Amino acid sequence: MKKGTKKSGENKSQIIRDYAAANPGLGPTQIANALKEQGINAYPALVIQALRGAKEGKSSGAKSTSTKVAKKRGRPAKAKTVKAAKSSASASATDYSILKDTAEFVKKCGGAENAVEAIKIYKQIASILNG
Repeated sequence: MKKGTKKSGENKSQIIRDYAAANPGLGPTQIANALKEQGINAYPALVIQALRGAKEGKSSGAKSTSTKVAKKRGRPAKAKTVKAAKSSASASATDYSILKDTAEFVKKCGGAENAVEAIKIYKQIASILNG
């Protein structure tokens, strides 16, 4: 059976926290000595541990993982190479035949403004036909 004292169904840590709350100006050694006079076997390290648990919360082992990120051990992974997919805009800008055809279209329309208007009309017709 465990040795120790349990006064009024409380454990030592709770007794220490209650005594420290009642006497906020005392240090750990003074609290330990005062509790020893009351018949509770307490020592300064136990007082510090009990008071630390009262400040941090219920469990000191469960710390948030967002504050510290563990560094992975071992050789660093190779950097992944991301191949940029050619978009239609970049492909058409480098394709000279499309530029040549565009220049011919602008000439046939009678200028850039007329070509833009023709494209707008084409979009309207295409949207009506496609529904």
